[in-house]
Amino acid sequence: MTGKGAGTGGMSPRHARVVVTFAQVVSGAYLVLGICGLLITGFAHFSNVTGVSFLIFTVNPLTNVIHVCVGLVGTPMALRPRTARIYALLVGGLGLPFAIAGFFLDGTLDDFFARNPPLIWLHLLTSVAALVVGLWPVGAPAPAREPEAAPQPELELR
Repeated sequence: MTGKGAGTGGMSPRHARVVVTFAQVVSGAYLVLGICGLLITGFAHFSNVTGVSFLIFTVNPLTNVIHVCVGLVGTPMALRPRTARIYALLVGGLGLPFAIAGFFLDGTLDDFFARNPPLIWLHLLTSVAALVVGLWPVGAPAPAREPEAAPQPELELR
C-alpha cells in the first residue's frame, strides 16, 4: 500500500516506521533498565535519596518501578503507528517536566528520585526526542471518496 493508510493514522509509511521504531526502542530500553535496576536495588528503601549505582546512573526502587511502568505501557502502544505516536507524546509531555525538575533537586530528603545528572540528561534527551517524533507534522489524511449514487430511473409524467 502506498500513500497514507488508515492504519497509520494519516502518517506516511516512512513516518509511521519512525514513530513505531522510536516507541519500540524507548519502551524496550526503559523496561530493560527498570528490570535490571530492580534486580540490583530490590524494593528495600523504596525512595532512597542516595540510590544505588547502576552503570553511570544512580537509581532507587522508585525510579526503577517508574521505568518498568513506562516500558510496560509503551510495549503494546508501540505496535501501531497511531498509538506509538500517542506514547511518544506521553513520554515527552510527562518526561520533560520531570527532567527539568531534576536539575533543581538537591539530594536532600525531599529528593525521592536520587538526583543524578546522567539520568536527568537521559530523561531530557528522551523527552525532547519523543516530542519531536510525536509532534512531527502529519499530512491531512486523504478525504474519503463519496460512493457514486446509483442512477435513478427517470419518471414519466402523464
